[in-house]
Amino acid sequence: MTTIALSLAVLGSACTPAADPETGTEPGPRPVETTVAEIRLDPIEVTARPGPSQITIDELPATVGLGAVVEAVGPDGSALATAGFADNGTALLRGLPEGPVELQVVDVESEDRTRYQGPVVTVPGEAAPDPASYRSIDLDPGYNYIPTRDGTTLSAFVTLPGPADDGPFPTLVEYSGYTPSDPTASQDPARLLVPSLGFALVQVNVRGTGCSGGSFDAFERIQSIDGYDVIETVAAQSWSTGVGMFGVSYPGIMQLHVASTKPPSLAAITPLSVTDGVDSVLYPGGIYNNGFGEEWTRQVGERARAGGQAWAADRIEQGDTVCGANQRLRVHNPDLVESVEAEPFITDLSRRRSARTWVPEIEVPTLVGGAWQDEQTGGRFPSLLPRLTNARPLRAVLYNGLHVDALSGQMLAELMDFLSLYVAERPPGVDRLTRTVIGFGLGAVFGQALTVPPSPLAGLSLDEARERYEAEPSIEILFEQGATDPNLPVPGFRVGFDQWPPRVTSPTELYLGGPTADPVLGPEPPSGEVALRFTTDPTEGQRTTVDDVGTIWSDQPDWRWSPREFGEPPPRPARSPLAPFRRPRRPYGNWWDRPG
Repeated sequence: MTTIALSLAVLGSACTPAADPETGTEPGPRPVETTVAEIRLDPIEVTARPGPSQITIDELPATVGLGAVVEAVGPDGSALATAGFADNGTALLRGLPEGPVELQVVDVESEDRTRYQGPVVTVPGEAAPDPASYRSIDLDPGYNYIPTRDGTTLSAFVTLPGPADDGPFPTLVEYSGYTPSDPTASQDPARLLVPSLGFALVQVNVRGTGCSGGSFDAFERIQSIDGYDVIETVAAQSWSTGVGMFGVSYPGIMQLHVASTKPPSLAAITPLSVTDGVDSVLYPGGIYNNGFGEEWTRQVGERARAGGQAWAADRIEQGDTVCGANQRLRVHNPDLVESVEAEPFITDLSRRRSARTWVPEIEVPTLVGGAWQDEQTGGRFPSLLPRLTNARPLRAVLYNGLHVDALSGQMLAELMDFLSLYVAERPPGVDRLTRTVIGFGLGAVFGQALTVPPSPLAGLSLDEARERYEAEPSIEILFEQGATDPNLPVPGFRVGFDQWPPRVTSPTELYLGGPTADPVLGPEPPSGEVALRFTTDPTEGQRTTVDDVGTIWSDQPDWRWSPREFGEPPPRPARSPLAPFRRPRRPYGNWWDRPG
């Protein structure tokens, strides 16, 4: 039993001393401390599981009703967080600082709001557990659960390129809140592509999604720390050697978050079609995105509810008791759309959830790819590049195009070279048959097969290939994608730069219109009656190219245009001013080099 003595400072004439006999001045009233009450806290049994920034309570104490709340009280007596007990008896305290906290339970339905004293629990920081804890976990081909440091288990699916005895294999991890660990997804493109390149693949659902335990809040820091545990667990497997991360969009963004926790076994990351921060998608330019931004947020939140992913509901029905038990904390998922609407400005909360905050901590080789016209994650991702100051080496491939163009033949060729050099640690080069099969597989996304060009590094040793690769400009721009093959991500030409923004660039103002009525952009401002005019229609702002985010990985939007005839190729100068920044041209590097 804890006894708390409360003191009251009493002020008044009864405690005011007499005037000073020498000066005649009267001092002000002097407080007198008088003990007026004692509050006795009866002890209560609370079983708590602490984790980074969170404490989970799996069972309601027997002596209180469901109306009770639990408070985390700091050493100074301040309430750090409060949470109610759900109907299933669980409670979840979020946003806690590292260090000791005392749990107190308040029976708010009792007449005097009885308060009970629970245990003192230490909230851990991000310090890594003992590496031996990862070596005690075995993952087999197929479906698995990976325990994290706070006891939460994450559902995972392992695909090997051959028998485990033929390993160890270089390994890629895909990590997101979509359905990566769905064991029934036999036609998952990643499961078909990655093993065909000689890599093992481990696909993991973040906490609070699929069959993973815990509660879901998008891009919550604890998901990044879980990712550390995933990487180290995978690296400890006998069939694994060299662990990288792989994925487009959501799993691409999660790579940036996980890499910032610096797992010692992480070899490299390849974040494609990502965003620099949550506000860039939810409030681009300060305007609430009630199109894709809101719809994605709503759908991810709905699918994170208990049994919200169909495959997880099926596993529970078929008797997966771990998956079933892992749904218990979903009642504590916040309403994501409501949370977004309540945070219209950039705050510390949004900063902690944004990749731009964490990327300076990344120290592994990094390949970034993205499109400026990305209709989903937006075009602000290049702002990450100047902040990736510790990623060595850093390679970025930037292009005009859509979100899905991260799966272009050119981008996959870049990806395969990078993964060979920094994860598999072997000379690059994929045989023609494999590249042809991959190109035909891309037809499911783009409507027709694409060409996956051969590696310009093929035939070199690993050291030679790395030396040449790292001597190339770190930033590559693919220009005029779609100009020669409408609706296909095939570039017209490419230019390399050694930094972002490029040194050779300077801001230029362009004006719509010009001295004539032709609808052109020019350096001169329009004047007189020939100036073009336009009006805005608010209803047009509600139009979208994608009505269902479930269809985004398909041949859409079906934008078709007829480019003007190029005619003869332009004359080439004796030496281009950009020549020092160009990369060696690969096959079909310029549109006039293409056959036919």
